[in-house]
Amino acid sequence: SLEERTLAYHLYRAAIADCDEAVRRNETYVEAWELRGSTRMLWGNVLMSGPGDAVAQYREAVRDLDQAVTLGARRDGVWRERGIAHLHWGVCLAQQRKNPWEQFTIALGDFDRAIETNPDAPDSHWYRGNCRYNRGLFVDGEGKDASEEFRAALKDYARMLELNPSMKNQVANQVKNAQAYLRGK
Repeated sequence: SLEERTLAYHLYRAAIADCDEAVRRNETYVEAWELRGSTRMLWGNVLMSGPGDAVAQYREAVRDLDQAVTLGARRDGVWRERGIAHLHWGVCLAQQRKNPWEQFTIALGDFDRAIETNPDAPDSHWYRGNCRYNRGLFVDGEGKDASEEFRAALKDYARMLELNPSMKNQVANQVKNAQAYLRGK
């Protein structure tokens, strides 16, 4: 609803302003860069479902998360958040009938780094699976065989479910659609 979006806007703006102040006071404050990037990424997610420039938010999120990495951030969350920003940026491009491949490829590398850092984080497997799933949709839309992407997505979803079986409902549609694609090939 408009009321919820307005409230979200004010909360996100306040969080970004707090991070702006923290960065102004200490340009090497890794957590402030990381939090501002994550907040911008989340605000981009809100904008994807309505008016607003989600791509600009994802671009800014990536810039902030890049700075966090440059300053030494190494936890799996920073890679995952940056990957999500690239993934969603790619989805936005695909919705605009633009080529999302570069963003999906960068996202995949970020999710790989997140999994290397913490192989037991189910969210990283979930998002890498989603990235591969979206790459499959794009490849299929180009009239090419997407089997490899969908098989890889299914492996990520299976690993995610090993780590957190309660996420079964969250992944059901992607698994069903990827399996249907593979059965049709």
